[in-house]
Amino acid sequence: PPPRPRPPAARPAARPAPAAPSASLLYTAAGVGVLAFVVVIHEAGHFMAARLQGIRVKNFSVGFGPKLLAFTPKGSETEFTLRAIPLGGFVAFPDPDEPVEPLPEGVRPDPNAPKVRNPDPNLLQNRPPLDRAIVISAGVVANILLAWLALFTSVSAVGVPFYDYAPGVVVAQVMDASPTPGGGISAARAAGLRPGDLIVSVDGGALAPGTDAANDLAARVRAAKPGATVRFGVERAVDEEEGALAARRISVA
Repeated sequence: PPPRPRPPAARPAARPAPAAPSASLLYTAAGVGVLAFVVVIHEAGHFMAARLQGIRVKNFSVGFGPKLLAFTPKGSETEFTLRAIPLGGFVAFPDPDEPVEPLPEGVRPDPNAPKVRNPDPNLLQNRPPLDRAIVISAGVVANILLAWLALFTSVSAVGVPFYDYAPGVVVAQVMDASPTPGGGISAARAAGLRPGDLIVSVDGGALAPGTDAANDLAARVRAAKPGATVRFGVERAVDEEEGALAARRISVA
């Protein structure tokens, strides 16, 4: 007999596509990144103020907790570290009570030995109060300069918002019924006003551009005598043959 055909091999199931990171996760990562950048600028202010005065710096750290990365440039005593908790940072200075000469390898300091203050003039604690105040305040100054730089860059690139108001008041909504009990149809509906109409004048008096135009319109209507006719100059958008919108001036009383 002829050989039976083999059934087709089963195809491996397709792996689901990796889920895209959620918006909250992206926002959190962005917030941590911005915080880390601000911390770097702040601590860089302390660091630069110290080094420009010749003050020794032991450690420049971004974050707290265990070290993730550490780097000491050649010929420098400053260790630059990145730590596990990115919620701050610090600049550490040598302790004036540390031994002037490093102890031999394997020798532990005697806790009962009298402490001798290191007379090194390049230690922060041995500097005059003005030098220390400059180092302490430099972090805040660096953040202020960063804020001014961000503001200047934003204004230079985007500009300052400027509102150019057109004369008149736009009718947002026209009520069907009068607000007074038994008043029937509203006066605006009866006069033919429509949502989107632009009221540009009241009894021949033009409305000035600006945010006070609505208050000016309301004041003129209230000032009218009961039963008097108030005429509005209205610009209404109408369809033209080519489908564009054009403004047509009408009078509504």
